[in-house]
Amino acid sequence: MSNAASLAAAVNPAAAAVQAAQDTGIVTISAPVINATADALKSIPVAQTPLYNPAMYRTLPAQSRAAIHAAAGQVISGQPPAQRPVTVDIDSLEGIHGYESSGALDPRTGLLRVPAARLEICGAAPLTLAAAATGTLKFNPQRDFKAVRLIIPSAEEFADTTYIQNILVGNRPIYLGTGNEPVENFSELSTAALVDFPICRVGLTIAGTLINGSGSSQTFYAALLGYVTDGKAPEPLKGHLRRMAIPPQSVASAATFTYALNPQDAFKVRKFVIDQGVAASFIVSAVSIGNEPQLLSSDPVPAQGFADRAQDLWLDWDRCKTGQQIFITVTNTSGSTANFQGALLGDVDESSPF
Repeated sequence: MSNAASLAAAVNPAAAAVQAAQDTGIVTISAPVINATADALKSIPVAQTPLYNPAMYRTLPAQSRAAIHAAAGQVISGQPPAQRPVTVDIDSLEGIHGYESSGALDPRTGLLRVPAARLEICGAAPLTLAAAATGTLKFNPQRDFKAVRLIIPSAEEFADTTYIQNILVGNRPIYLGTGNEPVENFSELSTAALVDFPICRVGLTIAGTLINGSGSSQTFYAALLGYVTDGKAPEPLKGHLRRMAIPPQSVASAATFTYALNPQDAFKVRKFVIDQGVAASFIVSAVSIGNEPQLLSSDPVPAQGFADRAQDLWLDWDRCKTGQQIFITVTNTSGSTANFQGALLGDVDESSPF
């Protein structure tokens, strides 16, 4: 396989069965086509595959790009064979019109919002690596998601020894070349961790290779901050910025505790702040406003991502109406009892009767 034509020849037999043979709009790709496309991609040498070469990817017909997009998870992150059809918007494969570049909340300016999207957070599956071992850090957002900030807490502890490389959103690479980047750059304290990730459609995976050079076994937690468009209207600030304390709670080692907070006014959380002194001992495994989940996946978020010194962590959670509760579930991952505590910052809608 040495040129785009031969690549197309390898992939097109599977892609030819795409139900809608047009160059724009929505196409539905059957499970057999997705699986056959994945098998074809696995047979192409890495240096020549369109999964890792955007220039080659763009030379393929639209139907082939759609099939590759649907099959990428099997090839890149080891997802099982597809069992059901996948719908792909061909127009989105080179960018989400009106949303990829429109932004929402600029995390560096905190309170500035534009009516385009909401800023949310997605956790990663915990990754335990032995000394000198390599593994894959995976994010599985359950809504269309454009990440803008990667957080690998306490990364400064592994400076010069632990690295990340080859971050992919589906089949689209973040890095412009090969090589390792120190995870220290993505510490919660870092001001150098902003990046414009491509859109991750539901069903795709954001994955990167992590290399543990710390000299001992480590469990890595991570999170992505990014924009979503989920049919919920972004809300500008409607009132004064208020605070709600998260009172101290003693949590035993390996134990879980769920807060049930009761704001006394309609309250929209814009920032979740956890005491820096105890954040390293905890993960946040679930957050909901009433019965609506606020995290983008079922994977935990490291509490250090919300530590009081963390950079860029502004959010747009659902508004908690008067009478609703905010539920926050935390787990103590340390070897001893620790007190969880912090605060929520947000605005109140003083014009609302509710």
